[in-house]
Amino acid sequence: MSDLPKDEVERPEPAVGQPVLEYASPAPAAGAEATLGFGTRVTGIIGGVLLPVACFALSFTGVGVEVRWQSGRWSDYAMLLLHGEVTWPFFPLLGWSMVAMLLACVEPAHYVERRWVRVGVYAGVPLAAGYCAVYTLAMSGGNPTGIPRVLGIGAVAVTIWAGVICAWNASYAAYPRQSVVPVVVTLTILVVICFPVAVLMLMTAPALTLTSYALAGVRLWNWSVASSLDSAAVGAGAGGRGLMAGTVWFGAYVGAWGVAVRQAIRVYQTLPVTPPGNCYVASAAAGGHAGFVGSKRVVIDGAAMAVNDQLRRLKAVEIAMAVGWPAAHRAVRTVYDRVGPVMARVIRRNRWLADAAYASLKPGEWAGVWIVRKGLADFDELAAGLYPAAAAEGAVDSRGPGGR
Repeated sequence: MSDLPKDEVERPEPAVGQPVLEYASPAPAAGAEATLGFGTRVTGIIGGVLLPVACFALSFTGVGVEVRWQSGRWSDYAMLLLHGEVTWPFFPLLGWSMVAMLLACVEPAHYVERRWVRVGVYAGVPLAAGYCAVYTLAMSGGNPTGIPRVLGIGAVAVTIWAGVICAWNASYAAYPRQSVVPVVVTLTILVVICFPVAVLMLMTAPALTLTSYALAGVRLWNWSVASSLDSAAVGAGAGGRGLMAGTVWFGAYVGAWGVAVRQAIRVYQTLPVTPPGNCYVASAAAGGHAGFVGSKRVVIDGAAMAVNDQLRRLKAVEIAMAVGWPAAHRAVRTVYDRVGPVMARVIRRNRWLADAAYASLKPGEWAGVWIVRKGLADFDELAAGLYPAAAAEGAVDSRGPGGR
């Protein structure tokens, strides 16, 4: 029996050289960097942070997600759900997942043992999956046969992206860091600055983002279970708190969908009920100051619009191009139909912007007219016959109806 009081029970002294208990084993996060993998971390930053930021920034401009009228196609309904003015309710959830992914990839040894970081990465999977589903419907063009095409392109992108991740992880594990990192960094820079690859990445960004979050989430879950961070907590009774947190997140996710759908309906109701013309920038430019752009008011199919000689000439040049070089015209028209409405919407906000657009179109107008005149001696007469005047002359507000 010890003579020490009960509250001063004798404890054995630690052996010489033996660390105290809290340092007796390495911290759980010690192997996180190796477990997450270099390739997973790099592609996690690119696919899980940079690509979503770029895509949502573009979505606010309307580039690639423009819906021009109430067509009734379900692909247009889905397209509206990709616009930044509609998807903003998801931004808090997306922000959490992107911050979690960034911290987990940049400093895994410090952050992956924090549950809110791991849960944020896990939550990125259903977010990205939902966005992929909407993106597939939007890009199908309202045709059910277009869905397999979009899915096929996404599957190819996912396969390539996953292959890159696995190759980087394998090379980083098999070779010394100092010999691999410069090569990987150089290849990454070359890929990023290559424009076609960058465009392809933006087009398949939802699939790449889903792959990045899924692979990172699986690795983090396996590591946390092996480190007894998640499994032990569940076994110890912390599963109730986790279930409550998951329920709150799911409620916020469903609520975000509800707000986004209502916002999409409001935006859809503001669209015209008939398809607008396929002219955008030139007619928006014709809405500048009449004394500068030379515009007059005409009525076409019951709608008033501003028309000037520049609009007529550019339209005549386009018709000539469609007849003489149909393949080139289709390629240019495809791009223009995506970018033109966005540019026209900005130009119509102010007459001074319309004046600037009118001046910027002059070099293209002169070059096009000069080329077409070589083959059409009566080009000017033909161009003057387009958009005939049918109403009183005068200036037209740049925000008024119009097309090109």
